[in-house]
Amino acid sequence: MVYYRDAQGNKYNMMTVKELQRAIRNEPDNYLEVTNDFEKHLGVAEPEEYYYKVKKFVLDSIAHMPDVKAYYCFSLCKTYLFAPNDPYVLGVLGVDKSGDYTYSTESHLVVNNRYCAFNSPTEHRTVQSNRYVKGLTNSRRYLRTNTLADVVRCTYDRLESRFNVICDEQRTKVNDLLKSMGAGKVLYGRTDLTTETPILAEIMRMQDMGVKFLDNNLDAQLTDYREHLGLLVEVGNQNEMIACFVREDHRGNTVVDHHDIKIQAPYSFPDDSPQNPYNPRYLTEGSYNIPVDKLYEDIGNKMASLSIVDDGTFVRGVGYKYSENVYYVIK
Repeated sequence: MVYYRDAQGNKYNMMTVKELQRAIRNEPDNYLEVTNDFEKHLGVAEPEEYYYKVKKFVLDSIAHMPDVKAYYCFSLCKTYLFAPNDPYVLGVLGVDKSGDYTYSTESHLVVNNRYCAFNSPTEHRTVQSNRYVKGLTNSRRYLRTNTLADVVRCTYDRLESRFNVICDEQRTKVNDLLKSMGAGKVLYGRTDLTTETPILAEIMRMQDMGVKFLDNNLDAQLTDYREHLGLLVEVGNQNEMIACFVREDHRGNTVVDHHDIKIQAPYSFPDDSPQNPYNPRYLTEGSYNIPVDKLYEDIGNKMASLSIVDDGTFVRGVGYKYSENVYYVIK
């Protein structure tokens, strides 16, 4: 489950595009794409007026975003909107036919303080009106394709948690290797990683000098120890990285948005810092719409290296791949 955290620290559950696409594949009878022929595919001779209202509201709402797709969910009577290259759903449109028609827009960008963000998170992110023009104005105001700030606010907490998991996994591997080699040292925190026990340090120097050990497994164990310890130290010491979001611009060209971002220190920012994820100015001073061939060479090379590994992988000296179009590279 992915959460979007706003400037007040309130969370909102974000549906990923992959989750929605999977639901559409698994329940083809429950979802129908909203197009100009929407009512013709309903399977009835004379569709209700309601479905004409839904089609008009949805198509008018996304008329300025030609790449956005809309799927109506029959079980929930809601329409989900997404851009194929975005990681998260843009929002949800609804038409309520009880009494007068009411047009609603649900989005992570909405802040409706008539409802409590904790007790009524969905209503807190929804605006509605029984006037069509006002409903359309709301939808066009709050629905937009994903931005770098949106992506980072959704991945920031998960990234910190993932780094902690990587450190725990590497610490376990290092401990197991230490025990198997008889070194006997156990690592608990992130600050005691650079000093080895005297005998282990001496053995590693011997390996560097090309000494062959009688124990054939020892050389491999020392190599694994260096690799696991190096990854543990590097991940544990990460502070500032570059968040990169790969997307397509309105011309269909692949571009990259990137910005420096602090990692694992969410409560140490000044309140007015553009790197504070709880600040309205968050990520407003980065580099945007950079064509791939005009990226800084260092960033481009690191993103290329990360593109061939699995999601959730940290590569030493390069960075972390969150997903196929979201990367955190080392500065």
